[in-house]
Amino acid sequence: MIKKIIVFCLLILSAVNLVSIAIPQLKGRINDYAGILTKQEEKNLENILYTNELKTSSEIALLIIPTLEGDNLESFAMKVVEKWKLGKDKQDNGALLLIVMDDRKVRLEVGNGLDPILTDIISGFIIRDYIVENFKSGDYYTGINYGLKAITGIISEEFTIDPEELEKYRKSVEKNNKSNRISLVALLFVISLIFGLFRGRRRGSIIPFIIFGSMRNRSGSGFSGGGFRRFSGGGGSFGGGGASGGW
Repeated sequence: MIKKIIVFCLLILSAVNLVSIAIPQLKGRINDYAGILTKQEEKNLENILYTNELKTSSEIALLIIPTLEGDNLESFAMKVVEKWKLGKDKQDNGALLLIVMDDRKVRLEVGNGLDPILTDIISGFIIRDYIVENFKSGDYYTGINYGLKAITGIISEEFTIDPEELEKYRKSVEKNNKSNRISLVALLFVISLIFGLFRGRRRGSIIPFIIFGSMRNRSGSGFSGGGFRRFSGGGGSFGGGGASGGW
C-alpha cells in the first residue's frame, strides 16, 4: 500500500510540475542518450539483454540520459515505462534501468510480473553494490555491465545474492523507512493543499487520499523483440516496484 501511495503522489506532483522533459524514443534494448558507451560496449550490453529475453521472455531496457532538468526521478521513470510498455502483455515482465548522468541518479523500475523476483530490496542492493559502487570511481560501463548481469541473472535464477548481505541491507532500508513515513504524511498533506488551490478553493476540493486502486495501465499493445536488433515494448504494466540510488 505504501508503495502505491508513493507512486500516486509522484504522478500527481509530476502533473502539476511545470518542469517536465520529453520522454525519449525507445530505440532498442540499449538507449544511450548521454553518449557514454562505445559501440562495442553497447553491443555487449545488448547481447546480455537479448540472451536474457530468449531464456526468460522478460524485456529489459537501459536508458541513459544527461539530466532530468529538475524533474523527479521516480515519476520520470514511471512515465517512460508507461510509454515504452516493456514486458509481455498480461505477464508484465519488463524492467527499466534508468541512469541520469549529470544528476548522478539511478532507478530500476520493475514490472508487476517481476516484482516477486526483483523485489525492492534486491533491486536496491543491485544498485548500491553493483552499479553505484563502480560509478563512484567513474567506471560507468563496468557498473552497468555488472548491474544488468545481476538483474538478468536474478530473473533467470542463474545468479544469487548472499542472504546475509541482503539481510543487512534490508535492515538498513527498514531503519531509513521509519523516518521517511513522517515525510510521507507531510507530502500527502501538501498535495492535498495543491489540489485545493488548483480546484479554485471550492468547498470539498481537497481530495481525500484514501482510495488507491491499481496503478496498472492495461491499455496499449506492441510486439516483442523478434531479433537481435528488433525490440519494442509488448504492453507490460508497472506499479512502482523497484529502487533508486545515487553516487
